[in-house]
Formats: sequence, C-alpha cells, structure tokens
Amino acid sequence: MRCYRAFLRQQISSLRLYRFEFVVHILYGCLAMYGARCLWSALHAQNPALLGRSLPDMITYAMLAMALDMIFYPAGDNAVYAYMNTQVKSGSIDTDLLRPMGFQRQMLYRNASRMARQASASCGRKWEKSSGL
Repeated sequence: MRCYRAFLRQQISSLRLYRFEFVVHILYGCLAMYGARCLWSALHAQNPALLGRSLPDMITYAMLAMALDMIFYPAGDNAVYAYMNTQVKSGSIDTDLLRPMGFQRQMLYRNASRMARQASASCGRKWEKSSGL
C-alpha cells in the first residue's frame, strides 16, 4: 500500500490542472461503451446462436474490457508507451527496471493512481483533504 500511496502522491503533484481532460476521457469511454452495447445487441438480435454466449455475458465482457482499457492504457503524455519513450531517451529506464516491484505492476499503480487523482479532482477536493495526502 505504501507503493501505491507514493504513486498517488506523484500523480497529485503532476496532474492538478487536467480536470477537463479527465472528464472528456470518461465521456469518451462511456460513449464507446454505449456503442459496444449497441453492437452486441444488434449482433445478438440477428443470430443469438452465433455468439455462443448470452447477451448479458457479452455486454458485461465488453464493458469490463473497455473499463480496464481506460485504466491500463490511458491516452496522452501519461500513457505507458509515452512514459517508456521518455525514460529510454533520458537513459533512466534502468531505475524503473531495478525497482523491487515489477514494471507492469508499477505501470498499473501509476495509471490507477492517475485515474483516482483525476476522479477526485473532478469530484472536488473532499477526498484529498480527508485522506491526508
């Protein structure tokens, strides 16, 4: 949990001004989820046996996949590929790889803390004050 707090503090300091970007990102995600739901509903209406699964199962799968995609693969300068690109160019990727935590877990915590920080920023500053960060 201490590692997660460190990543969260880092994201708090670096993402204070990006509320609008977060809101647009969430709206885009909701629109994509709605589109996927409509797509699976249309496919299921044409031929239910084609999918081999029930409609609620397929919609749940699509929603979960898109929600995880928003956490694991954020767009912009905070994306994993952009972070790795910057670290490789600066020559400091070795510090990330030598940490006792795996690189994938680091990126998961980094992206999850970014999403938590942006959610708290868009909802107000109550959470930040109550958590003592």
